[in-house]
Amino acid sequence: MLKSLEEYFPEGSSWSKPKGGFFIWLKLPDFLNTKEILADAIRNKVAFVPGSGFYAKNEGYNEARLAFCSEKPERIEKGIKILSGILKDKIKLYKSFK
Repeated sequence: MLKSLEEYFPEGSSWSKPKGGFFIWLKLPDFLNTKEILADAIRNKVAFVPGSGFYAKNEGYNEARLAFCSEKPERIEKGIKILSGILKDKIKLYKSFK
């Protein structure tokens, strides 16, 4: 997943680099809302957990938790490509209105 994130994800994104465990914590540009992006992702057979659910206050809307523990590397790469395409479209749309 880390390799795929490096290769496909848009500029302005960052993520944790765990040495173990099951998840990667993703942070996107501030203007993106992962709750809104999730609907598009699910329509494309990709899922993640929006970051806002991990905060007690109104935070984390541009963050997400990505699981890498239950899928094969090929499916992870495919999912990251799909998610990256969705994000790039959202960024392009945002910049067109800016």
